[in-house]
Amino acid sequence: MGADSIGQLFDDGLQLTWLPDELLFSLASRYHVLSHNVQASQTCKQLFGNSRQGCAHDFPSRVDCFVDRTRGGFGDSEEVIRRHTILPFYLPFQSAGSGALAVSALRGPSVGSLKFQLGLLTSRFRAHHPLKACLECMRDDRVNFSVAYWHRAHQLPGVWICLTHHSPLHESTLKSTGVGRFSWLMPHESQLRPTWPVGAPGEDRRLSALKLLAEAATAITNMPAYAQVEQDRLLSTYRRGLREMNLLRGNPGRLALAQLAASYLSFVQPLTCIAEFSSLPKTLTEALAQVPRLVRMDCNATHPVRHLTLMVWIFSGWKKFWDEYCSKTDDLRRPERDSPEFLNEPQSATTDARRSALLALLSTGNWSLSGAARHIGVDPTTAMAWAAQVGISTPRRAKTLKPELFNRLVEMLADGTGTGEVAKKLDISATSVIKILRTQVGLHQAWKDARYDRARTRARNAWERVVTENPRLGVKAVRTLESSAYAWLYRHDRSWLVQQVSLLQQASPGNHAKTNWDQRDVALAASIQKAALDIANEQVSKTVTLWKIYQRLPELKSKLNQLDRLPLSKLALELGTRKSGNSD
Repeated sequence: MGADSIGQLFDDGLQLTWLPDELLFSLASRYHVLSHNVQASQTCKQLFGNSRQGCAHDFPSRVDCFVDRTRGGFGDSEEVIRRHTILPFYLPFQSAGSGALAVSALRGPSVGSLKFQLGLLTSRFRAHHPLKACLECMRDDRVNFSVAYWHRAHQLPGVWICLTHHSPLHESTLKSTGVGRFSWLMPHESQLRPTWPVGAPGEDRRLSALKLLAEAATAITNMPAYAQVEQDRLLSTYRRGLREMNLLRGNPGRLALAQLAASYLSFVQPLTCIAEFSSLPKTLTEALAQVPRLVRMDCNATHPVRHLTLMVWIFSGWKKFWDEYCSKTDDLRRPERDSPEFLNEPQSATTDARRSALLALLSTGNWSLSGAARHIGVDPTTAMAWAAQVGISTPRRAKTLKPELFNRLVEMLADGTGTGEVAKKLDISATSVIKILRTQVGLHQAWKDARYDRARTRARNAWERVVTENPRLGVKAVRTLESSAYAWLYRHDRSWLVQQVSLLQQASPGNHAKTNWDQRDVALAASIQKAALDIANEQVSKTVTLWKIYQRLPELKSKLNQLDRLPLSKLALELGTRKSGNSD
């Protein structure tokens, strides 16, 4: 069959439609079987117009070409991507611009560096998205549809249990392991393996946590198109949940680190026997280092699976988390047009021209402020703010605020009090407060200076408190525990921070690094030895090759270029493959 004859194939009566919750890769694999193509490249070229691009099971490219070649019979590009790939799982955690670029990457000729742009390559979570299947679903699908196929819901990151049968998913030994990378395949029991060792401790807690994670991952993936998880609201929701758990105390709120870390560790520890969750904390020390950072960091820079674990741990499931997330206005709102923060945003060229024209008219002494404002077409309040910025004061209308109230308002703003708090305490509108802040000469700058002083004091105190409470910690550990204070000090008070850092006893990174690599080496070497022995026992007459070992240990492949730092693992590989006389 020619590379361009797919249209003829459908015209000749090939019946192929989406199965429920089917992955695009699954549909293409079924087409490969039905078309009787001998080589995978034939199918890829017929469906995607290229012998290799488009065959990825997680982020397939050339979707526009697929839609064109199938004459739109399976939906348009947006529909195919959003309903039949795993990309929608990541989109709510991306900015609107990044999300649009990700969708464009799948529609275009190559996904390029998409995994890097999504933060997968630097997240310490696996970026290869192994194919997964439920054995019970496979049996049901063969009865109902005459074929077992790949369900999209099973492929989502963080999903390791079937929500229909509540049974563990099995992981494919092909595609994501590098074996059969460009192949088309359907799920089969002979190519699937259990996800975690039989008899691993904490089975009941593991299955319970996996059910919650699967429900959350599915809900996130099924969110409306272009929906976004807002960072400020997300972190605020976490903090409200932690306060309800009595793990955030006082005002504005201080984490009860020891109890918090112990609780989080108890939730995630049963999951760490699953390769995808291996970067989650396994000890209390690791939990103490990870959790404070998680509840403060940018959601766009954090792998969504980390957020899933926090959501279902803090709120015992997706529904309660989402209800809480949607029920409150952001505690930390983005600047709005009438807020003082908005005044600091860059102004457009049109605004600059109007501002210059206004100041020119006022400088003549022949124009009142209101008359000049009307002449150039701006609001009088805006004109008053522009005038105040260059030191031109304007008469205040006495009937607006009584002198005592006005003076109290100015004092509070000059002291750095937030505009919302001032409005609440003085029982006046926030608009009035902001208007005074903008129009009184020198007040806005005094307010910003006072806010800066408050922020500096808060950051310094936070840093000093951690150092005092943990005198043996080095710079890296203190920075981890108070990452937000460190970031603020680094940007705004660096000279003080440098001085404080010099006073700390430096942690010895070399020893810690060596210990870390030694631990990895011992664990990996043991896994390699076990895998090689299992392969040798199961395939007595066949050779034990490197690709067979990393087919069983997908994490090994990424460490092959680091074997100089893993001598035990290197030796285990040499011995394991030497027995067969083949190390290829």
